Amino acid sequence: MVDTVLNRLLLLATLIAPLTALGEVLTLEVTGVRPNGKGEVIVCLFRNGEHWLDMGQAFGCETRSPDSARIEVVFDVPAGGHYAAQALHDENGDGKPNFRIFPPKFLEGFAFSNGYRPRMKPNYDKAKFEPEPGATVRLDMSY
Repeated sequence: MVDTVLNRLLLLATLIAPLTALGEVLTLEVTGVRPNGKGEVIVCLFRNGEHWLDMGQAFGCETRSPDSARIEVVFDVPAGGHYAAQALHDENGDGKPNFRIFPPKFLEGFAFSNGYRPRMKPNYDKAKFEPEPGATVRLDMSY
């Protein structure tokens, strides 16, 4: 009986160990948010360039109320690979970034990883990063 319990515990430990080794915690810290209570702040994380800018297909998205100038979002991510993050202060609640074509200008607050400030369509390679275990990546909002 004791052998059976020990064998089951050993099997359980063997199955769980790889799962804990795969995941890392990545914190996205969004600063410079206009705490005006309008709309929501959408923070999205993209992995390896897949579905870049398509918030519905992102690796992960979290929504927060703009009640503070600083917002923190935590994601559990697989080890390895590269990521890019974006934040949008969707003040009008339409679920997408609004911008003017000429002259090009975002009409709502936005931020990208690496401090990237695009003038036209955002480029994944300029926003991508490889996170260290337990890393915090800062995104500074621009309005």
